[in-house]
Amino acid sequence: SVSVVRWARLLDVSTSGYYAWRRALPKRNTKEGQYRQRIKHFFDQGQGTYGPKRICGLLRKNGNKASYHRVARLMADGGLYSTLRCRHPKSLTDSRLARQGDYPNLV
Repeated sequence: SVSVVRWARLLDVSTSGYYAWRRALPKRNTKEGQYRQRIKHFFDQGQGTYGPKRICGLLRKNGNKASYHRVARLMADGGLYSTLRCRHPKSLTDSRLARQGDYPNLV
């Protein structure tokens, strides 16, 4: 087994910083659990159609701190995926026709 001092030196962190991180771990896990519950609540409220962007906005509107990437990560971890997909605008030009001989370059 490798000592904490050796790992701290290897990872270039202080031993006091490691112990502070470890002491705060239960509180951090509790807060993350509450955060997951709020995300699930808004996801269910939207009947599975809300994505991370909208849920992030709803969390902020209700006075919570919300990062898009954190919400997206927690949603993916919880298996919460929006049933709606982003609709990309359809191109109105079909450039394949311009490559054939039907439309010669007039320049």
